[in-house]
Amino acid sequence: MKRQERDIATASSNADPVDALNVDAPDSLSVRKASTRGRRLAVISGTAISTRLKDAGLDPVHLIRQIDPTTHGRGKLRLRHRFIVLGFLLGVVLPSLAVSTYMAFIAADQYHSKAAFAVRSVDGGSPADLLGLIAPSGRSDNVSNSYIISDYLQNQVVIEDVSKSIDIDQIFNRSSADWFFKLGTGRPIEDKLEYWNNMVSVNYDPSSGLIFVEARAFSPEDAQAITNAILERSEFLVNNLSDSAQRESVRFAKEEVAHAEARLKVFRKQLLNFRQTTQEISPTENARITLELIGTLEQQLTKNEAELKTLNQYLDPESPQIRILKRQIQSLREQISAERARLGYGSSTSNGDAALSEDKRGDTISGRIASYEELELEREFAERLYTAALSGLEKARADADAKQTYLAVFLRPTLSEDAQYPHRLLISLATFLALFGVWLASVLIYYNMRDRS
Repeated sequence: MKRQERDIATASSNADPVDALNVDAPDSLSVRKASTRGRRLAVISGTAISTRLKDAGLDPVHLIRQIDPTTHGRGKLRLRHRFIVLGFLLGVVLPSLAVSTYMAFIAADQYHSKAAFAVRSVDGGSPADLLGLIAPSGRSDNVSNSYIISDYLQNQVVIEDVSKSIDIDQIFNRSSADWFFKLGTGRPIEDKLEYWNNMVSVNYDPSSGLIFVEARAFSPEDAQAITNAILERSEFLVNNLSDSAQRESVRFAKEEVAHAEARLKVFRKQLLNFRQTTQEISPTENARITLELIGTLEQQLTKNEAELKTLNQYLDPESPQIRILKRQIQSLREQISAERARLGYGSSTSNGDAALSEDKRGDTISGRIASYEELELEREFAERLYTAALSGLEKARADADAKQTYLAVFLRPTLSEDAQYPHRLLISLATFLALFGVWLASVLIYYNMRDRS
């Protein structure tokens, strides 16, 4: 063995270092021989060979990589696996243990209180309508009101209203509450609303019309107090909606009555002005009287004409009696013509006098009758509208008094005896699975990028 060492030392001092190790033009056989020789030398004296190689100006590590290149690959592989395992421990195991420890030993118990209610309405009326006390009436209005209440309970307005009866900040910041699940102090209203929606769940079932409410707190009494406050504010809102609808219907009916009354007053005033202008109560009645007068005059005219015809048979046409009778007949004809003209019928004299001109027809009885009938028709129509509006107002008031919308509570706020929240095991498991998924995705992405490069 010592002889082999002396030979290697002599070769190292007299020959070129690369030639001494026979790595000038290595082939597969020479590499295997060098590898075998290197292993034997390592077995003999690893420290001495390493020292002599360094003295010869050679890097032992580089030489080993040239002799056996798989050694460096295995080192990189082991280092990569160590980083992956380290990432799993730091990114998955430790956070999961921290969350599990917090949920098991630090997270405070949370209690819930449940309630269920619905919006119902009944219409007062005949005894046959008493079923309205059992079956929902006005379903469309109830559905609309239910959606309004459901949205109201998830809006920041409910926080302001509920805070009037209970102290929300105090309830959600009890000393028994843990750091992660409590509300915290000095939070803006937007953060309070987000926290409220996490601690209070509202669900509306359109098929049954029920609204389910579940409130959580750090004590059973606080959870029940929150649910009671929600019921109180919901009932107040339902009453306001009902009163508002009733007031709106009555207000609309009153507006219709006022409009109809104003219309009736207008036409009554026009009719009064017409009577004052024409100085007659009813042109129709005056026309009837005038027609009777014309009929009487025509009868008298017919009688006088018959008498004149008889007298002409045995008296002289210039006799005083015949002249008087002719003047009477002429007077009757003129009077009949004047009465007909006043009625608007025009002249009916025997000598064919022209009818009344158009600009004078408005002063005739027939013109006044037309104007009067138009005003009278408008007045009657306005009176009917006014009567109908009064009936509508009375009906609206009766419906407002009879129709009642109320909050029917089917499940009073419950008081818990055991804590239902938080779901410790579920949260811990979900945290582990989420972190494990992120870690696994990161590893797969890394290998994919490494393979592509």
